[in-house]
Amino acid sequence: MSDCCSNPRGLVPLDPGILEILGKLTELIGLGEHLKKLIPSHLAPSRRHGRVHRLLDGLRKDLDSIRSAIRIVRAVVANAVAEPDVGELGFLIDSRQVGLYVNGMERVQEALTSLMKTIYSLEGETEGIDEEQTRFYRMSDPAADICLKVQMFIDAVRPGSSVRLTIERMLSLLDQVESYVDFLEAELQDRDDWRRGPTAGGAA
Repeated sequence: MSDCCSNPRGLVPLDPGILEILGKLTELIGLGEHLKKLIPSHLAPSRRHGRVHRLLDGLRKDLDSIRSAIRIVRAVVANAVAEPDVGELGFLIDSRQVGLYVNGMERVQEALTSLMKTIYSLEGETEGIDEEQTRFYRMSDPAADICLKVQMFIDAVRPGSSVRLTIERMLSLLDQVESYVDFLEAELQDRDDWRRGPTAGGAA
């Protein structure tokens, strides 16, 4: 019988040594894939820590922006003229200061919106850490309601608005926003204390 008939496809038999080398290469490739899986998982906590740190820096900048904008709005309201109207105390904003008022309130709104997004991102980044997730959920909870109120007070000075501003309502809103900022700053300070752990002076 010819070689062609005994090996109809014309296959060349592999040397056993080559097979051994191929087996070792396969093992090495498998080890490489395993290392690829291990390295990201080892670096993940460090990367997440960096993302959380950047988000917290952004959150603190938003808080500073809110406080700065509120000072502008309070100055405008302080110069407003009270106007009695059917048992309700309203006020008129000097036309030259309407722009300052709107700009200040829009800055508050923009910072609040940015702050909300940041806190939601922090909730996601701290998934699996119950105390952290609970804290950031608690921090985000009042934000949406405050944003709606701020928008209402921005719209109130636009032509055709049916919303009537009063000095009391405006000051109450500004107090509410500042109280929320105080609350967030206290939560961040509490988080810093929690991460540092008990101090030597506080140890029993």
